[in-house]
Amino acid sequence: MNWIKTKISELKARAKKVLRKMPTFNEIKTSPWISTECGPVLKSELKKNLFKCPKCNKNQRIVNANDRFDVFFGKDKYEILDIPIDKSMDDPLRWVDQKPYIERLKEARKKTNSNCAVEFAIGKLINGIEVTCGAISFTHLGGSIGIHEGNTIAKGIDKAIEKKTPLIFFDCGGGQRIY
Repeated sequence: MNWIKTKISELKARAKKVLRKMPTFNEIKTSPWISTECGPVLKSELKKNLFKCPKCNKNQRIVNANDRFDVFFGKDKYEILDIPIDKSMDDPLRWVDQKPYIERLKEARKKTNSNCAVEFAIGKLINGIEVTCGAISFTHLGGSIGIHEGNTIAKGIDKAIEKKTPLIFFDCGGGQRIY
């Protein structure tokens, strides 16, 4: 039985070395590089290439609504609509799992500088047609849909009707919170 304990301790030592080499979440987030199927690519290079891998030309995931608008309209060629939300409705269920939902929501708002996962913008297409465009930011709580997101979508639709513009919506997300 002694040789088994020796092998197990050797495997543990090797595993610790491998795990020490792996970057932390913050290191990945602040790194100028992103990992693709082809290998590492500079984030700036990926943005310049409209989120297509410069090596294999495969589309990469766009997780931020502003990046989506930059790709769709062109950098800074759109206006973000200011759609207010009622913060008194932030957490009607007072949900708590590992930490209270209201804390998660405050962290997400601070991190993304947005009140909810849905953003709307107005801009012109290449052919000059003005459109109202909505997008979900996966970076805001995984793009999940709650009361604020639903209300923002409804108000975005109302804005498109009011301005008499076509509506285009880019969805992505991790599910729905139903309350």
